[in-house]
Amino acid sequence: MATVVAIPLLKNITVNAQPTVTLGNFTAVCANAPSFTLSGGLPLSGTYFGSGVSSGSFDPSAAGNGIKSITYKFTDANSCTDSASSNIVVDSVTTLTFPALANICGGSARKAINIATPIGGIYKGVGVVNDTLFNPVLSGTGTFTLRYVFTNSFGCSDSTNQTIGVDTIPIVSFTIQDSICVNNDSLNLLSTPAGGVFSGAGVVGSKFSPVGLNGRVGINYMYTGANGCFNSVADTIRVDSVTAVAFAIPDSICFGSPAIPLNGTPMGGMYSLNGNSYTNTNYSGLMANSVDTIGYSYTNAFGCIDSTVEYVRVDSVTQVTLSSFGSICEDDTINLTNGLPLGGVYSGLNVIGSQYVGDTSGTWRISYTYTNQFGCIDSVDSNILVKSKPKLTLGSVGLICENTSDFLLTAGSPIGGIYKGSGIVNDTTFSATLAGIGMHSITYTLQDTNACTDSINFTLTVDTVPIVSLDSFAFACRNQGLLNLTGGSPIGGVYYGTGIIGSNQFDPSIGYGNYQVGYKFIDGKGCQDSLMKPIIVDTLPQIVSAAVEDICQNVGLLTLTKGNPATGNYEGLGIQSNGQFDPKSVSVGIDSLFYVLESRCGIDSLKVKFNVLAAPEVDLPPYGRICDAQEGLALTQGKPAGGLYFVDGVESTIITARLGRANVDYVLTNASGCTDTASASIEYYSNPEITVVGDKAICAGDSARFRVKEELVTYIWNGDTASSEYFLNPKDMILGENLVKLKGIDSLGCASEVMVRVNSSLCGFSVKAMPNPNDGNFALIINTGTEQEVDIAVWNTHGQKISGFNTVLIAGKNEFLYNLLDSAPGMYILEILVGQDLIIEKFVIK
Repeated sequence: MATVVAIPLLKNITVNAQPTVTLGNFTAVCANAPSFTLSGGLPLSGTYFGSGVSSGSFDPSAAGNGIKSITYKFTDANSCTDSASSNIVVDSVTTLTFPALANICGGSARKAINIATPIGGIYKGVGVVNDTLFNPVLSGTGTFTLRYVFTNSFGCSDSTNQTIGVDTIPIVSFTIQDSICVNNDSLNLLSTPAGGVFSGAGVVGSKFSPVGLNGRVGINYMYTGANGCFNSVADTIRVDSVTAVAFAIPDSICFGSPAIPLNGTPMGGMYSLNGNSYTNTNYSGLMANSVDTIGYSYTNAFGCIDSTVEYVRVDSVTQVTLSSFGSICEDDTINLTNGLPLGGVYSGLNVIGSQYVGDTSGTWRISYTYTNQFGCIDSVDSNILVKSKPKLTLGSVGLICENTSDFLLTAGSPIGGIYKGSGIVNDTTFSATLAGIGMHSITYTLQDTNACTDSINFTLTVDTVPIVSLDSFAFACRNQGLLNLTGGSPIGGVYYGTGIIGSNQFDPSIGYGNYQVGYKFIDGKGCQDSLMKPIIVDTLPQIVSAAVEDICQNVGLLTLTKGNPATGNYEGLGIQSNGQFDPKSVSVGIDSLFYVLESRCGIDSLKVKFNVLAAPEVDLPPYGRICDAQEGLALTQGKPAGGLYFVDGVESTIITARLGRANVDYVLTNASGCTDTASASIEYYSNPEITVVGDKAICAGDSARFRVKEELVTYIWNGDTASSEYFLNPKDMILGENLVKLKGIDSLGCASEVMVRVNSSLCGFSVKAMPNPNDGNFALIINTGTEQEVDIAVWNTHGQKISGFNTVLIAGKNEFLYNLLDSAPGMYILEILVGQDLIIEKFVIK
């Protein structure tokens, strides 16, 4: 039997039963909850340990947010100790912000106060309604504290305060007289306290003007105090209308003119003349070249007065003169300028405005009337002599056609005069071409020995020539015989030109070419016109040659080489509407088309044979995406084999790894020389770079924390998908080196793997058997930095437990003496269990 003793060597060690300790679960608490006494640990009278624990109470604010481990430790009467742990969750309290509230005025509208963040809480305090509004009517004036209370998703509540001031509003007043006439001067508006703002119709600053108003008019006075609060008061004033007076009199009169009645309205008013009362109801000018002032005023039932003033200028009359006129010819017109002063009006028989027209020979009277600048009139008369003029006649001119040559005019009598009008050249000649078709007014003018001139108007008519039309002639074949010509209009004309026989036949035997043929027609007035059109004489077509080269079936639409002559076209299977040939429309092998040459005189064709060659059909499967940009790719995917590969246009047998996109073309040419191409693209991406930062060494019982610097889509830690941050639990680690495998996948689906090493050790803990080897008597020395509970056992290599006990190590050096003299020589194993960590120490008994 093995014996274990502590120093001194002669003292026995009693191994007592270890107490069984349990600790119940804790409910979650808020970070701002008050401290509370911990309970749930059994047996009672133990001690609680952990973050935020003090004297058996737990303070959430001291512990901080998160999951906190609470340990309950109990030591029995034998000083044997056991402990149990349980987690308590400290839920965070949401930080609240309640911005400052501006002061408002008493009696103002309700103000929204829901500006605290985060939203979703409730507001409390004097004047708060509906949890979101503040009503200054309910609160009265003063400063009030409002509280905002918010409960987060954990059920944790917090609150914050803010103040709001309700200011008093000023007391204001003003008075104004009861009524005012609309044409009165402005009133000064007086108020208490001064310094506010008046508003309303007719208000300008602190004055009221009744101009343009009528009836009751409201005036408002608003005053804003030093605290920004305002109040207003209103009053009214009656604006009485004035009775509009009207008084019409000419602006001016001529001295000595009849008296003018005075007609002021409404009746019953008072007149004045030049500032003096005037009781006469008629007015006449007192003195020439003067201005009289006539006033009229009227007072209505409201006592409001209106008046008007008219000014009358009394003007003098200007004396006029008119010198004698010279003689004129009949129908002549002269400008009348003999009257003085200038600017008067002439009148009399045949006077038009300031001109006189000598309509009939003889002596005639002309009057001149002058109105001066004042409108005063004077007039005088004078005579004018009108002389007779020559009498003209006109003879016949005759027929004129549109295409008549220019001719000399001799129709006017007596001769010696000149002609004017449309188509007249050099005063004597008429040009029908210049005048154009239609009726043209011509004037013939002659001056006699009295220097009097007469003229006569007549009309020359230029008749139209017949409108000749000629349809285009159809082509003629050289060998078809005489052609009867038609298409000339109007009918009844004759055809003329090369090849014409008689009046309407054409002989095409004159040979191949283009011939001009005319048609002439004379109308009933004797005017004629003609028109010419070509006749084309053609011959039968003839093909000289045509050939088509062999064609690969996959070349697409093809423009075939024209034959000789090149004016022909190919016809047959595969010929498209645009004249191109589609080889896919026919079978592989010998095919034929017809080369057709067509003219208006006939058709010629030639059968052309050629070979349609079979083309290869190639395929190149898509490459898709390749993540590892370090690996190249051999090009062997094209089918059938034997073709050439081109990477981005350059012939190659591999795709060299590179980042980005590459285009691959596979080209295969068969024995017939026909080619087909297939294309595909490949995209290279580099695998993601992964940098893991975190713990490299930890103490046993602690978690290891790792974080990936790069942003990836998927993080797989030791086979489990997680986030960029990973915690390795103590239960998943052993003492010594632990490996963590991370596979990271980026947004392109490319992945990289890294291994992270973390070393777990019992910090400050060492175990040693001395001496080793030994004869069965040896000391087990354990050094530890803290008080710890351990289980110690000895095992042989057959798995048999030799000895074992539980004890609590003190901080520092702990020594245990073993007496295993009865044990057989060989290797033995010391197991020291510290929490969940097992330490192995081997020793040998000789």
